[in-house]
Amino acid sequence: MDPWRTLGIGAAALAQSLTSGDEHLHRWLIRREAALAGTVIVRNPWLYGPYLALLAILPEQQGSSIGTAVLRWMEREAGDTAGNIWACVSAFNTRAQQFYEKHGFEKVGTLDGLVRPGFAELLIRKRLR
Repeated sequence: MDPWRTLGIGAAALAQSLTSGDEHLHRWLIRREAALAGTVIVRNPWLYGPYLALLAILPEQQGSSIGTAVLRWMEREAGDTAGNIWACVSAFNTRAQQFYEKHGFEKVGTLDGLVRPGFAELLIRKRLR
């Protein structure tokens, strides 16, 4: 599924990012009614707030407010200690951009070639205070 398909990131590379050892990456499976619905990976600490490294909701679960619930959870977890929540979104992924904008994220920069040459990622953040 996109954005990984468009970026040419296969299952093996994605699995590596989901399981690589990094004490600052915190990973969770998302379940809805006992069924796997997606995954979330948060890097914390980061720049004055957590970084949403991966939010992937399975296609059959998209549109069910799971992503919104994850963002609300991140805000609660960040509490009074963080000034921001950060994320990146592929410039071609307009649906994801709309999702994050709807939840108060703003673009703060463009990172050309971050994941793959010829593709840009948008660095976005939501200010918490």
